[in-house]
Amino acid sequence: MAREIVVYDTNAYRSIGRRHLDAVQRAQREHSVVPVVSKFVAFELISACYGDTARDAMGAWHGLHALARHTQLWDGRPYIPFTQSHIEQRVLSPAARRDDAAMVSRLGQLILQLAECATPPINGPLAEASREIRTYVLEREAAYGDALHEASQMAAALMLEQSEAGTDREAQLGAMRFLRKRGDGLTAEIFAMLGEGFDEDSPDVALAREATWMQQHAATAIAFMHHQIVLAAGREIDPRQPRHANSVWDARVCALIDLEAKLSADPRFNGAPVFVVTSEAQILAAAQAAGHRSRVRSLGEHCDRIGLAALAQIQGWLPRRVA
Repeated sequence: MAREIVVYDTNAYRSIGRRHLDAVQRAQREHSVVPVVSKFVAFELISACYGDTARDAMGAWHGLHALARHTQLWDGRPYIPFTQSHIEQRVLSPAARRDDAAMVSRLGQLILQLAECATPPINGPLAEASREIRTYVLEREAAYGDALHEASQMAAALMLEQSEAGTDREAQLGAMRFLRKRGDGLTAEIFAMLGEGFDEDSPDVALAREATWMQQHAATAIAFMHHQIVLAAGREIDPRQPRHANSVWDARVCALIDLEAKLSADPRFNGAPVFVVTSEAQILAAAQAAGHRSRVRSLGEHCDRIGLAALAQIQGWLPRRVA
């Protein structure tokens, strides 16, 4: 029976790759740690396998192989176990839940089939399915980047107002207070960025209701996106650039940190608590700000917990310093 459930982010899988997977898998089994997958982590890895640079593509390919071998279970046939965040569970209607369940089943089989290939398929059904996922990933990143940019314009105006009255530090703190206190409006926009069933045309009363729910159940995701908005407002990042727009997937990981879930409905997992494994500095900082740091571990912390401290030290799997 599982004592703990872990969900790895994309960079954790890239770091482990094929080279260190056997050691990590063996150690997790000894400590009764069972991995499950977020569909968004799978989407990002599959998309990156068809990315712009050969180096990134190969890293993602090794990461996808690690995901497939790391999580594979058997129930008459091999399958990949998935988990959902509170946000995903809330925005999906009963019909959408059925469609989503069917989709993740197909996604799991696609992952297993891709893991049988020596290199990313260039032609055929697997390549076509992978490129459809990449199209979806790029569309979501672009939409997120645009929405984040728009939200940052409001924060930028406040930062300018604050900086004229004091220091840059006061401006940033003022913007953070504004973002947190503004409540329904901005938090609803954040919800709309993550909940694809909502957008700027949704009724205000519906968005306000979801904003209240977000503040109660998605503190890490909100803290992460607030920070992104402040960075964009201060022109430290341009959220419309691909390398920043893809932080939408980090926001999805943050939503999993907020899960505080026990997969009690599945007897294989024995009601074990869920932890997220990531070494992304801004995700760790958001979890700290939300008071949820205990629900997330860096890859180094996770390896230390399962008896692989020496490997983590050699590989440098330690949290990066937060800027």
